[in-house]
Amino acid sequence: MQLDEIIRKITEAENALSHELSRDDLGLSQDYSEIAQNYLKELVALKDSLQGDELIKAQEFAKAYAEHIKSQVKFLAQKREEVGLQYRNVRGKHVVSNKYVQFKYDSPVKTNNIDKA
Repeated sequence: MQLDEIIRKITEAENALSHELSRDDLGLSQDYSEIAQNYLKELVALKDSLQGDELIKAQEFAKAYAEHIKSQVKFLAQKREEVGLQYRNVRGKHVVSNKYVQFKYDSPVKTNNIDKA
């Protein structure tokens, strides 16, 4: 496969990956990620046979792709932290709610809501 074709295939796989992630389809996202990784392996194997302008183009693409991956990792870490914070907030509310229900259940004064259960 030629350099331009490999770069195009990696770019297409990354675009499809981003699209599937925006739709929260993790299965297809993983498939596109594996496709991009396979093309990246082909690019690495092709690198040894490149010379001149093609070698420079491959190196520039690799640097740009590495920056893209770094920004994705930062973004995912930020999203993971946000989800973790939301989880801790919801979990805390459930703990308080469960303690309140247990207190009402253990209370000697029964309310109509508890007695009906």
